[in-house]
Amino acid sequence: MDALLTSTGCMKQCDNGHLMVIYPKNFWYGNVESEDIIDEILDALEDGAAAEAYLLS
Repeated sequence: MDALLTSTGCMKQCDNGHLMVIYPKNFWYGNVESEDIIDEILDALEDGAAAEAYLLS
């Protein structure tokens, strides 16, 4: 899996902590506060799924 990491300005989601947005699937993850959470998200993506526990609705 290839990835491009970029930083952004405000995404208007301050109440949801650190964010991770996955395109083109348009998955928005909130409260991404540790390497373990990032690993869970990436593992789910490799399986073709979303890490439901961190998805923003």
